[in-house]
Amino acid sequence: MSKSPFLSDIFAYKSPLQKSNLADVSFLPPQLDLSDSVSLSANFKGEPNRYQLFLNEANPLCHIINIVATIKGLDDIVYINFVRHDECCKHTEEKGCAECEIQITCIKINKFARTMRHLFKNDHFPVPLLYDNKTEKIVSTESDVIVEFLNADFNEHCSYPEIDLNPLDEEIQEKMTKVQKKVLASINQSIGRAGRAKSLEEFEAMASEIKEGLAEMEKILSRRRYLCGDIITEIDLIEFVSLFRWDPLISWAFTDRVCIRDSYPEVWGWLQDIYQTRGVAETCDLTAIYKSQSFYQSFGVRIIELGVELQEDWDMYYLEELAEEHGRDPDEVREREEEAKQEAEEEKEHAHGPDCGHKRQRV
Repeated sequence: MSKSPFLSDIFAYKSPLQKSNLADVSFLPPQLDLSDSVSLSANFKGEPNRYQLFLNEANPLCHIINIVATIKGLDDIVYINFVRHDECCKHTEEKGCAECEIQITCIKINKFARTMRHLFKNDHFPVPLLYDNKTEKIVSTESDVIVEFLNADFNEHCSYPEIDLNPLDEEIQEKMTKVQKKVLASINQSIGRAGRAKSLEEFEAMASEIKEGLAEMEKILSRRRYLCGDIITEIDLIEFVSLFRWDPLISWAFTDRVCIRDSYPEVWGWLQDIYQTRGVAETCDLTAIYKSQSFYQSFGVRIIELGVELQEDWDMYYLEELAEEHGRDPDEVREREEEAKQEAEEEKEHAHGPDCGHKRQRV
């Protein structure tokens, strides 16, 4: 089983909302021991009711996995357990205390489990986590591996097998690689560096790189419905998870605040488009993100220092705006992409000239 190359590369710099150090994680009762983990192979096939996911709603990598599972229609195939935390705790979501509450959907690891204390011997646990009920082993804690597994190995059982978030088509793969380098790396890595910044100067320096990435994204989306063409890919989901948090939360941490809704209309329409994709809205919990220790430690403290006070029902208003009509007509966007291709071909011919040696005049 392969990894998703895009997810692993994009988060080479850890997201500001994920500060887990898995090297320090010590696992736990005999059936949940990281040293006894296994890698995905031919022995691990997509089967109904065999696997469980442990996710946290505030963690961006978990959010991506949750969206993938929802878009593919795996709700009744793979059980999802959400690890939540007591507000009085001072830990991050990736290092929860033994009293952390967990929402039990249909857990099979321990039928008596009600809190993380019943699942883990020590007080640390990683998310995301994929567990195999059949072998009673942890399969993976790597988000890129889990995403590719959910996308490719459950097509016989999921509700929407026609959806492929990482298609093998060479043209789409080429676009995914280009967007990864020009947009995702710029925006996501800059947000990550800002979240770990040790000084105000270092923090604010990331703002220009984020703006450059948004400008490139605006240009791309002016001629495509999605970042890589007319189908949604995991590239869209990776960037959606970062930019979904931008306007209502992360942007307030910067002195020179830039709002996507007001400054980048194509990106804003794309955000609305992804949010309105079947099942995506149900995975978006701004309150969980805002209250998380990981957000507080990376951007929340900065927002408090600036004296920003979020208006009442801020999250509800933002989600209502995302749910408004976006006007990104697929046929119109496709026409713009075709026009862009034609212009590029004409410019290429104009630059090099036809075989006869006479340059073609543009009409």
